[in-house]
Amino acid sequence: MASFLGLGLGTARGGVPSSRIAVYKPCWSDGCYLADILAAFDAAISDGVDIISVSLGGDVSSPYFEDPVAIGAFHAMQKGILTSSSAGNRGPSLNTLDNFAPWLLSVGAHTIDRKIITKVQLGNGMVFEPDVTAPGVHVLAAHSPVASLTGIVGDKRSVPFFMLSGTSMACPHATAIAAYVKSFYPTWSEAAIRSALMTTALPMSSATNEEAELAYGSGHINPLKAVDPGLVYDAEVDDYVNFLCSQGFNDTTIRLITRERSSCKESNTNWDLNYPSIALPTSIGPFDTVFTRTVTNVGSPYSTYKAIVTTPQGQAIAIKVQPSVLSFNSVGQKLSFTVRVYGTIGMRALMSASLVWDDGQHQVRSPIVVFNLS
Repeated sequence: MASFLGLGLGTARGGVPSSRIAVYKPCWSDGCYLADILAAFDAAISDGVDIISVSLGGDVSSPYFEDPVAIGAFHAMQKGILTSSSAGNRGPSLNTLDNFAPWLLSVGAHTIDRKIITKVQLGNGMVFEPDVTAPGVHVLAAHSPVASLTGIVGDKRSVPFFMLSGTSMACPHATAIAAYVKSFYPTWSEAAIRSALMTTALPMSSATNEEAELAYGSGHINPLKAVDPGLVYDAEVDDYVNFLCSQGFNDTTIRLITRERSSCKESNTNWDLNYPSIALPTSIGPFDTVFTRTVTNVGSPYSTYKAIVTTPQGQAIAIKVQPSVLSFNSVGQKLSFTVRVYGTIGMRALMSASLVWDDGQHQVRSPIVVFNLS
């Protein structure tokens, strides 16, 4: 039986007990060096792992080309490996995010009653952060028997489990669900797996989390739904390169990330990444933007999905989806649609909405948020 000095007494088991775990050590008593983090990624990729779980972050967010987790996760993505990472415990102000690259899964933490403890907000102006949230408060976690419980000199107590909190505890929960999905669909890309987790997540309430989607992303992970998402938003290496180009990175800095001779084209200045969520940063006054998305059918070969849009009452926001019906006749078929988001935003800094594609069996949900940055 597992417990921490009698607390949390029960049977400890992994999220996917049949999985095999490989452990790589990038951190030491004096910290986590960038070269060691990248070496750990390289070793894991070389070993052919399916999912990488990284509960690491710094005090300051770094550009992608200086961030070892972003670089390592990009190399993993190139091999079809999803990196699940902790979103960080800083905030609540903007740009306090760790691990916000769109090619990894960023995981926030919440309590058992789904209250956010780490007020993580948008970091890059393009996608929600975190992507999803998972339990991360008072989690019974494995503990090194030679590590001190308190750090106080003379405290020599040794325990196999300890109560810990934070996004570093939430991240492994999401990693396990990603591995669970991967066990059903071993050929799925990292983007498809992330999409499955995001579009099937349980929506959370802005009544108890005033930062709304900027704090909890798509919502609380749901392992039972994640293995049958119906539709997925997929992406390939070139899509992420185009995203980097649209963010103002030049060929030199992009190659520091991709480790390939990637280059930008002039047409990439307004690249719209095929992400399972939609975020529109704007300023006070009118806004009107059209987003393009493509979904891949991974459910029933013959299925018809209808668009259901939910907008907040009493706010000047409208959403139009074209076409509003998607009809598939094969598994793997891709169909595209546009989402026009328009209206007027005042001093209120945040508008939350959603788009759900519903075929009667699957509800493929994408949160939509408009927020005032001025």
